[in-house]
Amino acid sequence: MIRIVDAIGPGFESEEEINQEIEKSSKEAIWGIELRADILSKLKQKIHLEELAEKCREHNLMTIITNASFNETILNLADYASIEIDEFEKYKNLDFSRTKLIVSYHNYEETPKKHVLERKYNEIKEISPYIAKIVTKANKYEDNFLIYDLIIKAREEEQEIIGLCMGEKGSVSRIQAPLFGSFLTFACVDKQRATAPGQLTVREMKQIYGLLNVDINKKESLT
Repeated sequence: MIRIVDAIGPGFESEEEINQEIEKSSKEAIWGIELRADILSKLKQKIHLEELAEKCREHNLMTIITNASFNETILNLADYASIEIDEFEKYKNLDFSRTKLIVSYHNYEETPKKHVLERKYNEIKEISPYIAKIVTKANKYEDNFLIYDLIIKAREEEQEIIGLCMGEKGSVSRIQAPLFGSFLTFACVDKQRATAPGQLTVREMKQIYGLLNVDINKKESLT
């Protein structure tokens, strides 16, 4: 199943605009919404994660809350809670039983060598998250294959993983990674509101998957 997530972060001015984005996403081939709490918290207008999460549920969209100041209340809102591995220590005593934990590693400069990627992956796996997430910047097209190899390794070990590359040379991974077994991929409804370099729009992804004759599962029951 191809799961496409609309990542919501920069480019919004108000909660009303974000609600409109959620409405748009519900009409597209979208599986879920990522609420980038670290970005949304910097908006001039106060954002209420509780109301946004409820809006997602109204439209049967999975909610991923990323980079929040996590507490029990926020964990109750999220279908998935995404935390950087370097930040996990301060949240390790929280009860994650009511959500699905994503522990991530991002490298915004490069894609490290294979042994470094595998070490990071193993560090994440030791935490026993529901999903390991490895995202790096591709400085050459070959970098994508390092991520694909890691996805294959994780799937062989029955570990769910999100793997992709950022940047122009990593755009192809946003299409190909799910075909290798990445749990999901990220897109944006509006190119001006992309949350990472190289991110494609939902429309672009639908067109490409259509040419590849790949079905996209739009919804997944929340019950």
